[in-house]
Amino acid sequence: MSARVVRYQGRVTLGLIVDKDGLPQQVHILSPLGVGLDAQAVHTVEGWRFKPAERDGQPVNVEIAVEVDFHLDDRTARKQSHKMLGTSAAKAPKCSATRAARLKPRPFSPYF
Repeated sequence: MSARVVRYQGRVTLGLIVDKDGLPQQVHILSPLGVGLDAQAVHTVEGWRFKPAERDGQPVNVEIAVEVDFHLDDRTARKQSHKMLGTSAAKAPKCSATRAARLKPRPFSPYF
């Protein structure tokens, strides 16, 4: 069962090394969330590029922690839950969103 179906939300904390080129290396999970979101967070962060840290004007490797926040948009989550429960569309709350609820990773890092 996917995280979206069970309406699971939360934050995954990852540790990694940003190398001299700004690429994430040795990405590992510090604070897991489960239901497949940990792997999704690792996959997402591996595609990010960072501004390398500098010492004396020269780029250096640095170890950092990154939080990836997964949340459901409340309006679309309510609409999705009505679909799962089989209630009529007329009883579903009206909203302008037409897409299904999806999890969105939100990056947090002081190095952006």
